Amino acid sequence: MEKNKILRLALSIFLLLLFCQLFRMLITKITVFFLGYTLFNENLARVLVLIILTFLIIFISKNQNISLSLKPDFSRPDFKLSSKILYIFFTICVFIIFITTPFITNSVNFEGIFILIGGALLIPIFEEILFRGYIWNKLEIEGFKKIHVFIFTSILFGFWHLGYIDSIMLRVPLDNLLFIMVMKIFTCIIFGLIIGLARYKTDNIYLSLLIHILINIFGR
Repeated sequence: MEKNKILRLALSIFLLLLFCQLFRMLITKITVFFLGYTLFNENLARVLVLIILTFLIIFISKNQNISLSLKPDFSRPDFKLSSKILYIFFTICVFIIFITTPFITNSVNFEGIFILIGGALLIPIFEEILFRGYIWNKLEIEGFKKIHVFIFTSILFGFWHLGYIDSIMLRVPLDNLLFIMVMKIFTCIIFGLIIGLARYKTDNIYLSLLIHILINIFGR
């Protein structure tokens, strides 16, 4: 691939990610300005942002004719019955864990459930559609090898979380901020590799989405 084409592709991805983070910050600032800062209000802004950005990525992917690989293709000849059973079983397990989490964490109230939906459902949906749906398939269409796409999107996923520094700095001492951000990037790259491996093996984001939901549930 030509060097200029690679640079244009990298720039387009960078600008998309930058826009998403700046849009999130803007909506959060506006919400906090009018409603005051609380964890619930911050999550309210996050839910609004995630819904808007998710539909934006879907719109962009359709406009560019790029598949998001949302679900497994059970009609494939190489798709074994055992794989279908595994998908169903894992889906049921994640669903049970998700709906029982408020009871386990003693947060059976509107605020607790709302925060759970935002953090453990909407974030994984948006990030999987963005990284292992749109960006992954865009890179493959441009001719990148699958293994390279897997590694690149995993690293990119880790550095993406650097954009949450505005939210993190409200919760941690400033003298520890640098260390915390470095550890967060490193941890998220590891998670990105784990989640991305599911995408790599299955050629869709369904299983990676379930794994992402589990990680966010236990990481709350």
